Amino acid sequence: MVQRAYRRKSGFQNLLRICRAVYERIYDPELGLFYYHNTRTKETTWDKPLLLRGAVSDVFTPRTRQKNERKERFTPEKAACMVQRAYRRKRGFQNLLRLCRSVYERIYDPDQGMYYYHNTRTKETMWEKPLLLRGANSDVFTPRTRQKKLQSLISAINAPASRKPHQWTEVEAATRLQGLYRAKKAKEELNSRLAQRFRQAMDPSSGQVYYVNLITQEVSWEPPVLVLRSGIQIEAFGEVHDLFLQK
Repeated sequence: MVQRAYRRKSGFQNLLRICRAVYERIYDPELGLFYYHNTRTKETTWDKPLLLRGAVSDVFTPRTRQKNERKERFTPEKAACMVQRAYRRKRGFQNLLRLCRSVYERIYDPDQGMYYYHNTRTKETMWEKPLLLRGANSDVFTPRTRQKKLQSLISAINAPASRKPHQWTEVEAATRLQGLYRAKKAKEELNSRLAQRFRQAMDPSSGQVYYVNLITQEVSWEPPVLVLRSGIQIEAFGEVHDLFLQK
């Protein structure tokens, strides 16, 4: 019984949501009244639809209806994608402005007492400022200023990079410390396994040291590469090895 009541209430709420998505309330300034417009059938009525006469099921105006639809469509993932697209669009436009400013230069004409704009690529000139560069932040330089900017840019590129101390956040510092701790523990574990796997012994006939892999029983005159890199000390055989040789 409780489940039926819940399903009935949920179904009625879904029906209200569908109806509210269809109808919108529009104000008539001549009569000073609201009328209701069905966006599907394009019909209008002065009376509020019967199903939507409850206080909780009010009909929105077109503007409020559009705002609510946008809110419903916006999820955190969509909002993040929208912010990323806006950032990329802004960066792309800034790069485009930078390219245009590197092409055009502003030259003063003393006879006319005015500036004209010269395209250094096509060699064309015009009195009007290029449309893309008419913003306050996208001014065109004179040839002298343009040359100074170019020289400073070349100097900055050729100058040795100065290392600035990185300002760590708490999250970055914690992540870095955890990574260093895990790397240290992994190195200690590797050294422990290498120390348990290899032994060194001396050949009585030649007096040279050789190395034995306890797992594969392989023998080598050269120390294993991992042992050399880790810098650990390999233990020598004791009585166990003497008994092994006797056998």
